[in-house]
Amino acid sequence: MHSNRKLNIYFFGETGEYDSLSPAYVCKMDYAKEILLIIAKYDPYEFTDFDIAKRLNIDSSELKGVISSLLLIGAIEKKEDKFKICFPVFLKDDVSCMEKALNGVCSDITNKITNLKYKLLPIVSKFKCSQLFSIERVLYHIICDSVFDGTAFDFFEEKKLFCTSKKQSGNRDYLIVGYEDCKEVEISSNKLLCSSNNYRCNGVIFNSFGDSDGLRKDMYRFSRIFVENPKKIPLLININNLPQDILSENINNIVTRCAKLSKEVLNSNLCWDSLNEDDYVTACLLHELGYINSNEKSRLISLEVPVIFSDEMQLISKISDIILNEIYEIVKSCFDNFSSYNDKLTSIKHGVDIKELGNELWHQIFGFTNEMLVKCEFVQKPIYYKNEGRYLRSMVIQ
Repeated sequence: MHSNRKLNIYFFGETGEYDSLSPAYVCKMDYAKEILLIIAKYDPYEFTDFDIAKRLNIDSSELKGVISSLLLIGAIEKKEDKFKICFPVFLKDDVSCMEKALNGVCSDITNKITNLKYKLLPIVSKFKCSQLFSIERVLYHIICDSVFDGTAFDFFEEKKLFCTSKKQSGNRDYLIVGYEDCKEVEISSNKLLCSSNNYRCNGVIFNSFGDSDGLRKDMYRFSRIFVENPKKIPLLININNLPQDILSENINNIVTRCAKLSKEVLNSNLCWDSLNEDDYVTACLLHELGYINSNEKSRLISLEVPVIFSDEMQLISKISDIILNEIYEIVKSCFDNFSSYNDKLTSIKHGVDIKELGNELWHQIFGFTNEMLVKCEFVQKPIYYKNEGRYLRSMVIQ
C-alpha cells in the first residue's frame, strides 16, 4: 500500500527555470516528498534506497530516477549507499521542542519592545495614517510586518546570524524548507502571525499581514487565483457583488486600474455616483477585497486601510533600528545556543547549517512574539474571518 505521508516543501529565493535542476520540478516527481520524509524521520545515513522502497511498498527500481534528481539538486546526501537530509525540515516531534526553546526568547523580546514604547510612539505619531487609525493598528503593520518580516532579514543576515538564500546547483540561489504534512506541524506553521502577502503594481503595494490559517481575501490571493484557477474565485470573494465582465479581463489591467483608483481616492473626493463604468467595476472589486469603503449618506469613497507613503520609509527605518539593535543580543544568544541545546531537532541531527535553519527559526521567533504583542495589547488584535484566518490589510504608496 502506497504511503501518503510526505513533506510539504517550500522554496525561498531564486529557483530558476523549471527544469531538471529546479527544486520545484524535482520535488513534484513521484515519491519525492515521501522519500524526503522517510529520510528525515530517521537518523542520518540509516536507510538505503532499498529500505526506502520497502517502506513505500514498491520496487527500488522505481526510485532510482527521483533519488538521483534529489542528489543532483543537493536536497539529500549519500554515503555508503545511505542518505541524509540537507535542508531544514520540521516534523511533528520538532514542534514541542521548538516551542519550549523559543518561549523564553519571545517573552524577552516582547518585554524589550514594550519597554521601548516611549521611544516608538513619537515616531509612530508622525505617520499620516496615525491620524485615522489607532497607534496599535499602525504598530501592528510596522513592527509585526515591516520590521519583523521585512528589515529584520537583511539586518540579521548582515550580522551573519542566518542566510535568506543559498548557492545551489545550476547557478541558482534559494533555500528549501520542509514541513511534515500533519495537523501538529500545520498548526505551528499556519496559525502564527508571520505571513505577509504583497501585490505590487504601479507604485502601489496591496498588503495584508496575519496567519496562514485559511484563504485570505486580499489582492495577492485574488490575482494568484485569477491566473492559476479562475473557477476558484467564488471561494475567495462574492462574485455577486461584482459586475460579471471583470472576470473576463486581463489581471494586469484589473490591478493597474485598482492601483490608479486607490491613488485617486487618496487625492480627491470620489463619489460612487460619479464613477465612470470602468472605475465603478474597479471600485466594486476594491470594496469586495476590503481596501475601500464609502459613507452611506454622502457616498464618498475612502480607503479602509492604513496607508504608508514612500517618504515615511525613513520612519520605518528608525523604528527598525531601535527595535532590532535592542533585541539583537537576545536573538544572537538563541541562535548561538540552539544547536547545542536542541540536538533532538531533526535538522540539527542531520547536520543542517544553523544559518539555513535560522530563516525559519526567525519566522517562529517573530511569529510567537507577534502573538505576545497582540495578547498584551501593544499592537492591534487582527480580525478573524471564517475560512480566511486572522489578518489586517494595509497599503503602501511608493
